[in-house]
Amino acid sequence: IHALDEQNVLAVGNGGIIAKATDGASFTAVTSPVGVGVKLHTCWMKSESEWLVGGDDGKLYFTVDKGKTWSERSFDGSGSGVVRSIVFATESVGWLSHDTAANKGRILKTVGGGAQDTWRLVSGGIPANDRINQLAVVEGEANLVFGVGLGDDASDGYAVVGKD
Repeated sequence: IHALDEQNVLAVGNGGIIAKATDGASFTAVTSPVGVGVKLHTCWMKSESEWLVGGDDGKLYFTVDKGKTWSERSFDGSGSGVVRSIVFATESVGWLSHDTAANKGRILKTVGGGAQDTWRLVSGGIPANDRINQLAVVEGEANLVFGVGLGDDASDGYAVVGKD
């Protein structure tokens, strides 16, 4: 779930479900870019009409018309693994956590607002892990991201501070 403000809220879930609220309380269904067999894990509202969602199909989807039409935003490894979290620190700088098909978590960054082919792998400072479930940023701090998930080949928790 992500809220742009007190009124505009976006939520995603199992079965490719996407729901939006424009009054902060009453949710209505939105056309999903995925089939009912795909679990969506994450969403981000950049504006009232521009959103990103990602899930179990390892893909990132983007709309500029409140979910009427969707396009895929590719990145290295898209289409396999799982997209788990999307956050934006500024209008143009965003972060994405993605598990590879081999269940190894990684972080990607865009400085192009999430536009097509602007996501690149952040390699420095990210220790080995099985997945990064959730990301967080400090608003306006474009070069810092925090992540939590599952440690490398482990059953214990994992936390990381990434800098780029």
